[in-house]
Order: sequence, then structure tokens, then C-alpha cells
Amino acid sequence: DLAEALYQELLASQPKHFDSLHLLGLIYLQTNRLELGIERITEAISINRSYAPAFNNRANAYKELNRINEALQDIAVALKLDPTYADAHYNLGIMLQSQQRYDEAIQSYQRAIAIHPTNAQAHYNQGLSAQALLRLEEAVRSYDAAIAIYPEYAQAYNNRGNTLIDLRQLEEAIASLQTAIKINPNYAEAYVNLSAAYKELDRLDLALQSAQQAIILNNQNADAHNNEGAMFVALNQFDQAM
Repeated sequence: DLAEALYQELLASQPKHFDSLHLLGLIYLQTNRLELGIERITEAISINRSYAPAFNNRANAYKELNRINEALQDIAVALKLDPTYADAHYNLGIMLQSQQRYDEAIQSYQRAIAIHPTNAQAHYNQGLSAQALLRLEEAVRSYDAAIAIYPEYAQAYNNRGNTLIDLRQLEEAIASLQTAIKINPNYAEAYVNLSAAYKELDRLDLALQSAQQAIILNNQNADAHNNEGAMFVALNQFDQAM
């Protein structure tokens, strides 16, 4: 609030002050006033069209508003201005991933990682795109890289575990999912995946317990209810399954 007031005070006397316009726009984005943020950043860009972060920040606002084509146009300008801009490559990957353009997303993440190797989120999202393409071993390697950078990355452990289930590496999957839960005990999705792993090993009681814990944490998780029902069927408890 104080920063916003100071920028507005400065703009009252210098309406074309680029940094104030850009950073005021960024404050609007950070406080979820996206349209205002776009307006201020657009004013800044009209003054200086050579500053890549302004285009990148406006692209983020467009992305949040699901105006993906405009976001992609701004990211293209940012990368033309600065081809070594790791955050722009990463953001491009996120947008391509949202359009299910997974191969292209992976290429963008790889460029971001080449510039900034310790970006755990880039490794993680590269894993998500590889998993979507059923390139499972590649996905696990990406999750491993994310975890090596950020050992408390519960989402990476969860998706790693989910991928390992598909690879039929079930004991390792269970260990990965249990780590996700240890990091975040309220992680309903990890319990859902843990239930699926236990089911594949025919450890039905543990599978049922995991599904029920997921429901306790998130009663709106349809997969958890489905898994619970499947466990009751496997245990011949048909009324409860229904």
C-alpha cells in the first residue's frame, strides 16, 4: 500500500515516469487487480518498448485472464528483446502447457533451465509435460531434478509417485508418495495416489485407509470417493461401495 501511494504521488508530478508506471502495474498484478495492472504496464510500454520484463509481466496478467494469444505475443516480444530471459522462457512453457502443446512447452523449459539450472519449478513443469506425453522415465528424471534443488517439493514427490505407479515401480512410488505426505500432511491428492499404489499391490486395507484419509482432507475429491468404492468392492462390501 505504501509503495502504491508513493508511485501514485510521483506520477502526479511526472505522469510519464516509466519505472513508476511499470512497478505500479506490477503492484496491481500482485494484488489481483489485473485489468488495472495491464493498463499501467501498457502505459509504461508506450514510453519504453525495449524493456523485456514489462512485456513478461503483462503476459503474466494476460495469462491469468486466460487471454493466452495476447500473452504469447508479449512473451515473444520479451524474448526477442532478451533471448537469455529465463523467466520469459519459463512463462512461455507454462502457456504452451496450458494449451496442451507439451513438446513445445518442454523445449521452453529446457531453454529456461539452460539459463537458470536451479529453477525447480521449470524442472517440475517439464516433468508434467513429459508425463502428459507418456514419456515416463523422462518425467521421473525431471521430478528428481526438481527435488534435488528443493527437497521439500511435495508436488514433485506426488507426481513422481504417480508416474512410478504407471511404470509399475510400486514400492518406490509408495515411498515417494509417503514423502509428499510427510512434507504436507494435508495433501489429499497424494493420499489418492497412495491408495492406487496400495491397490496395485493388493494391500487393500491400506488402500482403503488412504482413500478415506483423502476424503477426510477433501470431501470434494471425486477420485478419492471412487477409490474408496473400488476398495469396498474388492473387499466384497458392496452396500458400502454403492
